[in-house]
Order: sequence, then C-alpha cells, then structure tokens
Amino acid sequence: LFDFDEDYDDKNHLFVLNLKMENLSFHIGSKSKGNSCHERLADRYSLNNVIGGGCMYIDKKIFALILDNYSGDYGAVPSNILNKFGELLCDSNHQSDYLPIKKVIVNPFEEKIRKIWDEFSTQK
Repeated sequence: LFDFDEDYDDKNHLFVLNLKMENLSFHIGSKSKGNSCHERLADRYSLNNVIGGGCMYIDKKIFALILDNYSGDYGAVPSNILNKFGELLCDSNHQSDYLPIKKVIVNPFEEKIRKIWDEFSTQK
C-alpha cells in the first residue's frame, strides 16, 4: 500500500480517511496512477463514508513524512488523528534503508474540519 522507495518528494500522493462503523481506514493513491482527486481515490477503493483527506510527501532534507491536511472534496482531518496514522506508517515494515523517516509533520487546516469528527471523537 505504501512504499517509501517510490518518489514521494512532491505532493503527488493523496490520502483519504474512511469511517466504517467505528473504524477508520487510511488510503493512499498516486495522482499519476489515475487518482486525480480525492473523490477518484475514494471511488478506487469503493469508499462510501470518507470524512477527510489531504496530500502527502517526504521531505528528504529532514527525513520527514509531511501530511498536508485538506481535501476540497472531503475537508480536513484533526491533527492528532493524522499524527497517529503517520506514526503507524513510519513504524511499520514500510521503512527502508533507502529513506529512513525520522518524524511526521502535519500541516493543519483546522478550520476545514467537518462536524463528523466531533461525533467520532466522542465515541472513543
């Protein structure tokens, strides 16, 4: 699903978060592989309850995974949620010797967070 050896040094990769029952899933797609917008990415994975998205890239100078937090189709994601997903990506077996990721940076867009996140956070 996520290969750090790919060219992630631009904002060519989109992500969306989908809520199914009480579970969140994080989906990534490259714009160059037909995912020209967040809505197309959601269609590719047959997602029907996307509640936020953004774009992502790797800053090779500081070895950081950058999550830009905003989708024109679905709104933004709370920073604490994106930090958790970023940490999971970086701590998983997706790390490589090619490009070790040392930190996650979330660029927040808090004013675009939808109300559904309030409901989701009260469920946990």
